Amino acid sequence: MWQFKVIYMLLKDSRSQGLFKFTSGIQNKIWIVGSSIIKRAFTYARQSTYDGPKLDMQRQGAEIRWQGKGGLRTKQLSSFVHLLLSVEDPPDIMVIHCGGNDIGSTPALKLRADILRELDEVRSLVPGVLIVWSQILPRFEWRGEKSHSALNNVRERVNNKVATEVINNGGRYIKYPEIREEDHFFVDKVHLSDMGNNLFLHRIQEALQCFLTSYYVAFPAR
Repeated sequence: MWQFKVIYMLLKDSRSQGLFKFTSGIQNKIWIVGSSIIKRAFTYARQSTYDGPKLDMQRQGAEIRWQGKGGLRTKQLSSFVHLLLSVEDPPDIMVIHCGGNDIGSTPALKLRADILRELDEVRSLVPGVLIVWSQILPRFEWRGEKSHSALNNVRERVNNKVATEVINNGGRYIKYPEIREEDHFFVDKVHLSDMGNNLFLHRIQEALQCFLTSYYVAFPAR
């Protein structure tokens, strides 16, 4: 509950200052960066009728580039972004989805610190970029797990801490409340099924449309 109070206060403050509002008609270059979850979502979007990987964002004057790398670990994030910048123009908005491959092998406090350090490095590589934290999804099995519930708690704590820090630094936060392991949205113990990818893409699309046209800092807001 506390994190939503923080979000409300930041939302109220951003309205008073007029910060970070994007208007339609302005070309916004968006990168969606992450692990195989992103790589597979791109493949699914390309093969679906979901307006393909563009996610119908042209109406908001936005262009999307999908930058997925299978097996991406948190400590590889900034070097991966650095490599992308050698062949691509820098984005205005960067959706980042990583951390899941580290749960089970990295303690919660260290993982949170690693993610926040990598995000700081990304900001230094792309000054002025709007960071959007895409929360770590649940899994049926985490790397090297001994207690599934304990590692799910790690996921939740890491998501909440990183989201709060990202928002405090002017960023945004995407949540996926519909994607739950008990609903069988997975083709294996890690990756999303077609239905899971559909929900994942739909939520990213809605969130980006919201962030481009409003002052909201998290989507969904509740």
